[in-house]
Amino acid sequence: LTNQVQLITTSVGEAVHQRLRSEHDVAAAHAKVKAKAAAGSDFITISAEAGTAKAASVAANAYAHTDIKRHQSNYERSVQDAIATTRRQMRRIEAAQLASQVAAAKTKSSKSAASSGAGTALQVASLNTKLNQLESDLSVVGVQQIGAAKPAKAELITQGPKKNAIFGFV
Repeated sequence: LTNQVQLITTSVGEAVHQRLRSEHDVAAAHAKVKAKAAAGSDFITISAEAGTAKAASVAANAYAHTDIKRHQSNYERSVQDAIATTRRQMRRIEAAQLASQVAAAKTKSSKSAASSGAGTALQVASLNTKLNQLESDLSVVGVQQIGAAKPAKAELITQGPKKNAIFGFV
């Protein structure tokens, strides 16, 4: 989760701030967003500080949404890659089986073709099972937002702007 937190605060943060600026949501774009993972937990908390409660909630939700989208697309891409690899393996095995059947037909050796055919059928059945599992994995949602940030739940950190001016008169 530490890597996830770092990704949220760096690459996800840059993308969110650019998007918020392009949407002309200046207050949310200037929000300070922090992500932290609780020790011993699988949850990441995203908090934001901004000039208004609405801007803070927009920024926090944008970070969460962008990270979820990034995580889900990476997951789907890896599953699609595994599906493609499994299909290639099946095609290679089926091509090898066909080649061995043609060779067996030429030499009229039915015992070796039958034994290799049974082994090949088991391999293809195993790969079919794996393929079905991978295809069902595409519908899995790995990361989700448990609670959306709402302006009404925002906490006021300070009562007013900081007044740290020092004046000197000569």
